[in-house]
Parts: sequence; C-alpha cells; structure tokens
Amino acid sequence: MRTLHSGCGGELNVAGTCDTCGKTVGREDEAWLLPWLSQEPVRLAMPTG
Repeated sequence: MRTLHSGCGGELNVAGTCDTCGKTVGREDEAWLLPWLSQEPVRLAMPTG
C-alpha cells in the first residue's frame, strides 16, 4: 500500500508531508494506492460526526 497526495500524486512520508511538492497533506488530500485491488488511488472519506 502507498499513501499519496491527491493534489500532485506524490508519495507521503511518515510525517504526512509530500515527497514531491513538500506540502503537509491533510486527510482531505490523501489517497491510498492498493495495487492488489486497483491501479487507481482511492481517496479517503472524511470522518463523520
């Protein structure tokens, strides 16, 4: 599994910063790439409540 910045497609590091553009990425701009399920990144849903 890879964690990506949906804005630029860069990979996120453990601090939540994009390795490509250097921005700190919040949940609303985060996507997961699950290569065993799909080649398209899956955006995270916002928490409810």
